[in-house]
Amino acid sequence: MKRTAFSPLIPVLAILLCLMAALPFLMEYAARQAASDRLVATAGRLRLEHPEWEAGYLSAAFEPEASEEVMAAGRQALADHGYTEEAPLIWQHRFFPLPSHVLLLAAAVVLAAISLLVLWLLIRRQAEQSRQQDLENRRLTVRLLEAQSLAAVNDRLKAFIENIAHQIKTPVSRALTSTELLAEDLAAPAASAQTDTAVPPTVRLRENLDSLENIRRLTERLLSIGRLEAGEVLFSSEPFRLTDLLTDVLADLPASKPYRLLLSPETGGFLWHGSYEWTREALANLVKNAAEHDPSDEPLEVSLEQEGDGYRLTLRDHGPGIAPEDLPHLFDRFYRPQDMKKGHVGLGLNLAKLIVEGQHGKLLADNHPEGGAVFTLLLPDFSTLR
Repeated sequence: MKRTAFSPLIPVLAILLCLMAALPFLMEYAARQAASDRLVATAGRLRLEHPEWEAGYLSAAFEPEASEEVMAAGRQALADHGYTEEAPLIWQHRFFPLPSHVLLLAAAVVLAAISLLVLWLLIRRQAEQSRQQDLENRRLTVRLLEAQSLAAVNDRLKAFIENIAHQIKTPVSRALTSTELLAEDLAAPAASAQTDTAVPPTVRLRENLDSLENIRRLTERLLSIGRLEAGEVLFSSEPFRLTDLLTDVLADLPASKPYRLLLSPETGGFLWHGSYEWTREALANLVKNAAEHDPSDEPLEVSLEQEGDGYRLTLRDHGPGIAPEDLPHLFDRFYRPQDMKKGHVGLGLNLAKLIVEGQHGKLLADNHPEGGAVFTLLLPDFSTLR
C-alpha cells in the first residue's frame, strides 16, 4: 500500500531542537574555557614580567575558598580599573553577563518549544495524510473487487445463457424439422404414401411431442435452479416417511430395471420433516441417473438407515462407475462427462444437490469398491430444527 513521503523538515527540526537543548551546556563550556585561558595567560605574563609574584598568584587563584575580605578587595580592585559586572568581560567564570545569559537561555527554550510544536504538527499532518491515503487505497481496492466480481457474474451469466440456448436449440430444431416433414406429408399424402421410407404422421407427431416435452422439462429445471440459487424457494417442513417417498420414486423405474430396498432398522419409522415434492425431484433425478448408467441386469441397491440425528440414504448402481476426472465436476451445471450420450443435459445432478443442500443436507458421489457409482444423501432430522 502506498504511503506518503516523510517530510524532510522533521529531521531538520529534530536536529535544531537538539542544538537548542545543548546550547546552555555549550555556553557554560565556552565560559569555563575562556576563564581557563585567561588564567593561563595571566600566569604566563607574571612569569615573564614579575616572577616573584608567580607563586603567590597561583596559590591565591587555586585557593579552595577565599574570605569575604579578600573577595571584597578583589571586587574593588577590578572596579578601580574599570572591570565591573556590566563590562563585556569575564565575571564569575561566565562568558556573558548574567542578564544576557538568561535571555539567550529563554530564547533557546522558546525556540525549542516552537520546534516541538512544529514537529508535532508535521507528524500529525503526516499521519492524517497516511490515513487518507489508506482510506483511498481501500476504496480503490473495494471498487476493483466489485468490478472483478461483476465481471465474473457477467461471465457466468453469459455462459449460462449460451448453455441454455445450446440445450434448447436441439429439441427445437428437431420439432421444426419434424413439423416441416409432417406438413409436406399432409400437403401430398398420395406421393408420401408411395415411398418406401414414408414415416406415418402419428410418428412425426410423437417426435414433436417428445421434443416439446424435452423443452418443457429443461425449462422447468432451469427455472427451479434459478429460484434455488436466488433463495426464492422456501422449503416446507411437513412430516412424511422416507420409505413412502422411496416407494413413490422407485415406482417410476422401467420394469426392466429391478431394485433392492434395504432398511436399517427394518421396521424403522423413518419420519422426516422437509418438502416432499422438492425431495422427490432430487431423488428422481438420482434414480434416473443411476438407471441410465447401469446397463447390467443387476438391481439398483437403495439403502436407508438411521444415523445420529438424521438419516443416510445410499443409491448404488452396477455400471462402469465415475471417472476420477469427472468426480470433482459431477454436480456442476451443464457438466457432461466425455462418455455421456448427447441427450444428456447436465442439470439433474446439479438440481438434486441444490435441493438437498437447501434443506441442510449433503449429497456425495463416489465409486463403490466392488464397482459402480454410489450416491449418498445425509439428511438431518428437521424436527430438531423447528
